Amino acid sequence: MEIRIGTFGVLLLVLGGCSGLNPLQERAWDHFVACRAVSPTAVLVELREDGTLIYSTREASEFAAMSDCLQKRTGQRPTTH
Repeated sequence: MEIRIGTFGVLLLVLGGCSGLNPLQERAWDHFVACRAVSPTAVLVELREDGTLIYSTREASEFAAMSDCLQKRTGQRPTTH
């Protein structure tokens, strides 16, 4: 757990201070951060230039909660693999 929180914290600092994000990435990042309230173990794995989020969670229920939250915020069902 500490590693995941630490990794997320570092990522937050890097992305938060990074002016190189495009508008799609910024919007996706905002959605991800807001939805972590319902999926606290969610870890961002990749944030693509097109705004695609790739994330993982410890629990299947949290993965579903994150997907539902993202769908409500974006109006689109996230693609899952």
